[in-house]
Amino acid sequence: YVNIVRAGEEGGILSAMLSRIAEYQATSQELKKFIVSASIYPAFLLLVGLGAIIILVTAILPRFELLFEGMGQDLPLNVRVMIDSARVISDHLVIFTMFLAGVPLALFQYLRSEQGREAPERLSIRLPAISSFVRDLDTTSIFLTSVFLVTNCVPLPTALQIITCGARNRLFTRLLFRAP
Repeated sequence: YVNIVRAGEEGGILSAMLSRIAEYQATSQELKKFIVSASIYPAFLLLVGLGAIIILVTAILPRFELLFEGMGQDLPLNVRVMIDSARVISDHLVIFTMFLAGVPLALFQYLRSEQGREAPERLSIRLPAISSFVRDLDTTSIFLTSVFLVTNCVPLPTALQIITCGARNRLFTRLLFRAP
């Protein structure tokens, strides 16, 4: 926002840039609400599913093991693997639970690091399903800001400095820093 205001001051179009910030905030707020509301149901289903799997593995499958042993027949490989996995998990439930909790915590810690903050940006540019959308969004923002600045007689080197500081994606920022 500071860089957008700087661009508005430099180009004498502060009111237009403040309007742009207001539009961006409104759009961003709506998108956040949409993402949160769209994520609640799948997150709930994931938790219920994990709970059901844990109950199945720790309580129900061991009972079936006793039933199959009483029949005296050799079990198919997939059933043996499932029963053995259930036994290992139920015998080491604390370690398994710590692992299930540790993976998201480790991912959260990674995403807080400098390299971790860049990972989603790199991924968003490389994923085929969303890369064109992300690239178009970022380049549109860069070019709209540059059009505002250049049409209001801001010198191009100054405009590039302002645009570079205001780019959302760090990969685009690096590319803009390399621009002459």
